[in-house]
Amino acid sequence: MNHPIDAPSNKLVDEWAKQYERQMPEWVVLRHVAADAARWGADQELAMCIAEVCESYGDVLAELLRTARRPKPLSLKQQAIAALQQVEADFKLGGSGDTIRRALEALPND
Repeated sequence: MNHPIDAPSNKLVDEWAKQYERQMPEWVVLRHVAADAARWGADQELAMCIAEVCESYGDVLAELLRTARRPKPLSLKQQAIAALQQVEADFKLGGSGDTIRRALEALPND
């Protein structure tokens, strides 16, 4: 079966393996390299899909696809606010939760 996405190059696989091999047993390195290869393949597929969508439907829809499939991770500030909300829900912080939230929201976005 012919696929438009080839396997990652040997050089790329070697680079992935070198990242882990000094710190971990061989079987753990293999798992990490497999995960890196899966991410690489998914990124290649997404890039091809985005190119097709862009060509057929335009940049706006292509950007929506990219954002939906590769959302940006939450900033540290957003993570802290979400963690505070969970703590408030679990422990009923009352007024001190509001003070912490206001302080977090006053921080610049990173």
